[in-house]
Amino acid sequence: MLTVFEEEEKILRALSSGASGYLLKMSSPEEIARAIRDALAGGAPMTPRMARYVVDRMAQLLPLKRDYGLPAREKQTLDGIVQGKTKKEIAAALDMSFHTVDTHLRNIYRKLVVNTRTAAVAKAMKDGLV
Repeated sequence: MLTVFEEEEKILRALSSGASGYLLKMSSPEEIARAIRDALAGGAPMTPRMARYVVDRMAQLLPLKRDYGLPAREKQTLDGIVQGKTKKEIAAALDMSFHTVDTHLRNIYRKLVVNTRTAAVAKAMKDGLV
């Protein structure tokens, strides 16, 4: 789509209607030629700002649910943390030793790339892990 309109709604409408890309008429002749070559090669040419808008909208429409490779016991341990339980309470509820819970927590922190309980809870809530 080659247009003068830069409104975000028009970008989405054009792309959802089958446009291979979205470029403004004020683009240089070189940019237009490169965009045509990119579209013919299977690309989706658009300005970086437009691409960021499309990516952000997709993230809102299709939130990614990640599991970070947590096995069932680590997910159960994480759920205990989210509920505000202590390691001792989690161990009792899951019928495992305190040291096993501690090992699970270290694994969870490493996989979620966090260093604290608060950060683990925040990431679990944000990414829909619990």
